[in-house]
Amino acid sequence: ARIMNEVLGNSLSPRFEVRQAESLQDGLAWLAENPVHTVLLDLNLPGISGIEVLQKIKADPSLSLIPVVILTTSTSDQDIIGAYSEHASCYISKPVDLASFTEVIRRAGEFWFAIVTLPPQ
Repeated sequence: ARIMNEVLGNSLSPRFEVRQAESLQDGLAWLAENPVHTVLLDLNLPGISGIEVLQKIKADPSLSLIPVVILTTSTSDQDIIGAYSEHASCYISKPVDLASFTEVIRRAGEFWFAIVTLPPQ
């Protein structure tokens, strides 16, 4: 988690903040109170699958329009299909080496924060 935060923090504009929730309930409560641009979601979470988190976000009318980017080590067709079936905005497989990972995050950040037009918050 520390490496992920460092890479994200260094790759994205300083005006963006990276948050990590300790639990599903904490994350959903925080999202409900704080407008966000995009959610980065790993599928491999302790105690719950990322697909379940995605389902909760998309089932909540106040959160459902937030783009959810799956950022995970899984390259399983089942995980990819499952994520898109639950309305993930995109699916990114994390490269294992740090340089490639940093480049993927930089390019994804450029896309989501500089190119895409999102609904108003």
